[in-house]
Amino acid sequence: MITVNKEILLHPDFYEGFEKDICDMLEALMDAELEKEDADFDFIDECADVINAVRFGDFDSVLPVISRRDFINKVSSASGGKFKKIAAVCAAVAMVIGINAYVEKTVNYNIIGEITSYLSGLLNNEPSTVPAETTTAPETTTEAVTTALPQVITKLEIETDERFKTEYTVGESFDKTGLAVYAVYNNRNSHKLGENEYEIIVNPDFAENEGYETVTVRYAGFEKRIEVRVLVGKETPKLTSIYALFPEDFDFTTSDIDNINLDMMQVYAVYSDGSETELDKVEYTVDYEYSRSWFEENVYVTVKYRDCSCSFTVFKE
Repeated sequence: MITVNKEILLHPDFYEGFEKDICDMLEALMDAELEKEDADFDFIDECADVINAVRFGDFDSVLPVISRRDFINKVSSASGGKFKKIAAVCAAVAMVIGINAYVEKTVNYNIIGEITSYLSGLLNNEPSTVPAETTTAPETTTEAVTTALPQVITKLEIETDERFKTEYTVGESFDKTGLAVYAVYNNRNSHKLGENEYEIIVNPDFAENEGYETVTVRYAGFEKRIEVRVLVGKETPKLTSIYALFPEDFDFTTSDIDNINLDMMQVYAVYSDGSETELDKVEYTVDYEYSRSWFEENVYVTVKYRDCSCSFTVFKE
């Protein structure tokens, strides 16, 4: 078994030129893939993304790619002279983000032998006795092959029980009761996250209007979205209109029509139960539509809040 630790990463023969080595490796794999008639362009794009990540120091984006079985298979099909560099660089990436990578066995003994010899040479140790790949005809029975890879999260999964609310009444707050969030890893294992481990992102105006709302669950850079419905309850007042009030001395004229001062304006929302609420200035928007001719200049002002609006005209003195 090969253990990749900080001794390897800090060894001067290994560390020197690390970024260039891994980029050269990926470029070689891309070139080899492009030469195929049935080139895997998704793999080529992934290699290009990893090259950019390495050059920007984002090694967290590298490990999920190089630890996958399909990537290892691509490496094992490359020319033998590239095994040493590929194996060493992949091991270094695992260490850079703080993971000890253990390799027990793989479908291609040749790549394991190259890794062992190279790493042992760096540390001045005797190479391990991993059997070399042979051309002996395969047996009729196949032994199960296992490869222990660093555990990397690949996605989030969400489970809900009967307590989780999928329908809300206008005015209610989001309730995560009955929600369970799981981190799923590249080895298909999953781990239930504690309530304080993940983040729930809800729109600031959640359930203010009838319709559908999207709630986002976020953990370790991964997201999962939930859609819930918002209904108008029997006792829920609905917004019916808005109106604006002005001081008595406001005569809807101004000397500077391009810079109207509406600081004194008050905007009210009216609801189906007859109640009214004064709106804050950040809750509504104001649009201006100018009209200019030889005879007069004016601006048509529209105040909007949700689905309602009111308008008035201001003239130039």
